[in-house]
Amino acid sequence: MYTLYRETDPATTVDHSVFCHFLGGPDKQLVTIGAHHLRVFRLNPYVLVKDEEEGWKQTTKLECILSSHLLLPVQSLAVARTPLASGECLLIGFDEAKLSVVAYDRTTDDVRTVSLHSFEEEILRGGFTRDFPTPIVRADPESRCAAMLVYGRHLAILPLTTGGADVFDDDAATKKTHLFTYTVSLESLDERLQNVTDICFLHGYYEPTLLFLYEPMQTTAGRASIRQDTYCILGVSLNVKDRVQAVVWQVGHLPLDCFRVLPVIKPIGGAVVIGTNEIIYLNQSVPPCGVSTNSCIEGMTQFPLKNQQNQRVALDGSAVDFLTSDAMVIVARDGRLFVVTLLVDNTNAVKDIHIHCSTDTVIPYTVTTCGEEFLFVGSRLADSQLLRFTQATVLPVSVDGGADQPASKRARLAGSTADNEDDHFDDLALYGEIVAATSVRCDEYKLFFLLKPRAMR
Repeated sequence: MYTLYRETDPATTVDHSVFCHFLGGPDKQLVTIGAHHLRVFRLNPYVLVKDEEEGWKQTTKLECILSSHLLLPVQSLAVARTPLASGECLLIGFDEAKLSVVAYDRTTDDVRTVSLHSFEEEILRGGFTRDFPTPIVRADPESRCAAMLVYGRHLAILPLTTGGADVFDDDAATKKTHLFTYTVSLESLDERLQNVTDICFLHGYYEPTLLFLYEPMQTTAGRASIRQDTYCILGVSLNVKDRVQAVVWQVGHLPLDCFRVLPVIKPIGGAVVIGTNEIIYLNQSVPPCGVSTNSCIEGMTQFPLKNQQNQRVALDGSAVDFLTSDAMVIVARDGRLFVVTLLVDNTNAVKDIHIHCSTDTVIPYTVTTCGEEFLFVGSRLADSQLLRFTQATVLPVSVDGGADQPASKRARLAGSTADNEDDHFDDLALYGEIVAATSVRCDEYKLFFLLKPRAMR
């Protein structure tokens, strides 16, 4: 059995991590997957450690409470709630195009497979025989459905609501339940929808809305002077009941080095596109907003980006996650941890993006927010770490819409205030006080991170 391969020790790397109600109950657990091993950790805040200066003190540590061995390495991971399990389920994607729905079984105190799906059909491969694209699994935030990118050319839809479960009676004593799926060709959504880099489900939509980040016509950095801004996004609304899809949002001419798209939590909404040299916020109802993180982007894009090149960081190989609805954390490939703040006004419209370096940590591969105080940084090359962050005092930032106007124009606008009082009150009656205001106040959150002891290895 072990003639060709034998695993002598369990893997200590962390390839994927999520924070969810995997075991059920009111508390959440941290689920990590490294190579073939799945581990479930809980946050124990009552651990006593000995300090040379302060003596014994109370701290928080991760405790492994469940471990399981998988047959294949995991390529993608998502979390959703299904009617077939009491807690949240793990949607695990394997090579080449396999999808497994895994849940916790209280009777055996182990994980069990709720539903298993395979999309390794010859018609879906499209001529591929090897070097298949990595499957990408994403779940709707409201657990209405899940989607998996199959061979880079098809989309497998997995309904997760009660109406998406079929019950078959083999006999009067036993009942077997599973989830059904159906596939959709990407060409049926848009002829240019190919070379998909990432997908995500958006927040705040009536129906599940999937956002694609794709490059219809590929290019390289060496051809940036001839062909640039090749990336696009495409928003598709999924009617799972009738199996109907509709395109609801399209944006083109994004920089050529984009590689990740993240949904922004309500009430802000929209999506954040991460590139090697830039961060861009996109929303259907407000103009786009983006910043450059280094000087390498100069001359390679026509997309309007604000200058924050003093950070001097490249975001390729980084790990990203949201701390709050308007703050996200990016751990760069060199271990520097950056906090990205979305500066919003009273209408939750993003006006600017601010980046600042907070601390240094390990070389990341995945990062996950654990509640309101902790952040887990998983690594392949070093010890994974558990960080604790605290929020500092809120700093008000005034964004004046007329600050960019010439001095003469600002003087004319200030002098005409008394003459247009009637129009001002009309605007208040029609549009409200927020729209009639000429300046917007935004809040900038600065977070401080405290290093905790290493979590693994």
